[in-house]
Amino acid sequence: MSAFRITTIRYDENGGRAALGRFIFAGKEGGPRVPRGVPAELVSEFILQRLKPDSSPEAYRRTAEVVRFYERADVVPHIGLALNGRVANQQDLMRSAHALQTLGEFGSREQAAWAAQYFDALLTPRQEALDFIPLLLDTLVSLAPAGTADKLRFRLQQEVQEAAPHQYASEARMMAYDRLCGLLRNDLPRAQGTMAAKENLLKLTAARRRGELLLTYLGQSPFSGSAMATWAGRMLRKEAMEGEEEAEAVRGVFARAMELAEPEKLGQQRAGFIIHRAAQAIVYLGGRLSPRQRDLYEKSKPFAAMNFLWDDLEGPNG
Repeated sequence: MSAFRITTIRYDENGGRAALGRFIFAGKEGGPRVPRGVPAELVSEFILQRLKPDSSPEAYRRTAEVVRFYERADVVPHIGLALNGRVANQQDLMRSAHALQTLGEFGSREQAAWAAQYFDALLTPRQEALDFIPLLLDTLVSLAPAGTADKLRFRLQQEVQEAAPHQYASEARMMAYDRLCGLLRNDLPRAQGTMAAKENLLKLTAARRRGELLLTYLGQSPFSGSAMATWAGRMLRKEAMEGEEEAEAVRGVFARAMELAEPEKLGQQRAGFIIHRAAQAIVYLGGRLSPRQRDLYEKSKPFAAMNFLWDDLEGPNG
């Protein structure tokens, strides 16, 4: 096993509970970032005790983020309690979508397959679904390789056909029709492409997958949306935790990315983003920056972002 840990513990039980409570249940006031430094067992215990089947959709969205950072697959059955077969309104639909994302990403193959069926049977047919297509598409990506977009595509096709004869009746109807067409023509194929890319990545050898995951995490892939970047970061972290040899290989591709991020070719902002994200990943995954890498990292700070592979510790070497 590799020596590095998901997080350096710096909260006691009371502090950890308070930090998780703010993030999960305080909405925007809870901040945009999953709190680092909480003991993993406490994360699971908190979710099992505090998250209820009728907690807000936002709480489920933020819980999914916490589970992604801390890799707490043990809470999947508890989160699944929200998927009780009742989708009566927008709140139910959003809550269910976020719960399904967690099952898709952390559940067993059987649980993910069940989640995909649940999505098709209970979310896709709802009238409210049309107001949350981006969320549903994100959920399909989380479920991949389980499930398909077939049912949602058929639903959108039906809506387009029904709206077409009335598109010129008013400006509002024309805008609604154009939106449906855009979802069917652009958003849905983009999500299907991302689903296929995710499935293909999982089939690659470790060495080939590592390079593709790197591109996705660093925003250099056509599929580098926020969700896929986080997933790529998780997959790279998972490989690095298998042993020191694997960790060194993962750190190596990040080091190479820093060297290739030339501002003259990519522009200062793009190169700075890549350097900053790659440098933090090297440190987070148990490495140390060379003097040259530290210098590149310091110069990249104006282009800093909130990076998944980072423990929010100070200093270029942690």
